[in-house]
Amino acid sequence: MEPDWPVVLLEQDGILAVDKPSGLASTGRTLEDPNCLQWRVARSRGRPVWAIHQLDAETSGAILFATRRSLVEPTVRRMRPPLGRKLYLAVCRGEPDFVTRSIRVSIARRETPRGTVHSASPDGRSARTDVRVISASRDFCVVQASISTGRTHQVRIHLAHAGLPIVGESRYSPPDSRTDSRLALHSWTITLAPTPDSPRIVVTSPPPGDLVRMCARLGLDLPAAR
Repeated sequence: MEPDWPVVLLEQDGILAVDKPSGLASTGRTLEDPNCLQWRVARSRGRPVWAIHQLDAETSGAILFATRRSLVEPTVRRMRPPLGRKLYLAVCRGEPDFVTRSIRVSIARRETPRGTVHSASPDGRSARTDVRVISASRDFCVVQASISTGRTHQVRIHLAHAGLPIVGESRYSPPDSRTDSRLALHSWTITLAPTPDSPRIVVTSPPPGDLVRMCARLGLDLPAAR
């Protein structure tokens, strides 16, 4: 572990924005579970913290914790559109036939003997992801994805449904033997709506080195910091 890890992106009014590495769960079974980011943040602060939202273990980037449990629900409301926003970057397989697209495909959840399964289904809960292509080369592209709903694995399911599965994806698309990578999904920017007591907050996590190197190898451009 590096001396300055975990990397804190912002601390304001009891909200702690942390740069999550890929391969580490956001939270554990309890506050005392050492195999997650929440425990490591709490240990570095010397006090408990509570997760405001979740990122998949494979996903990197900005994630929010609260230093007081009472801040969780109000902060969740501040992330909701239209004034709040969660914006992701993804490196995808495929050549897009659009520049922007609003993907509106319901997502269902069902229990199986092997665990919980999520999938695109008309019987599911409504979900919307707004996608914009940033850069494209042969067989690959970089997109930004803004979610208006917060369904489990929403960005992964919607991009696979649109024919642009994320590099490293194996759950919602057959794996690609040409790529040997973690899931190329990054929580780029989180915007919290202003309140009477707090200004608008924007947190940005720069793309990590492995995604930067991947894009350079594939001839793709990443966006400038917001």
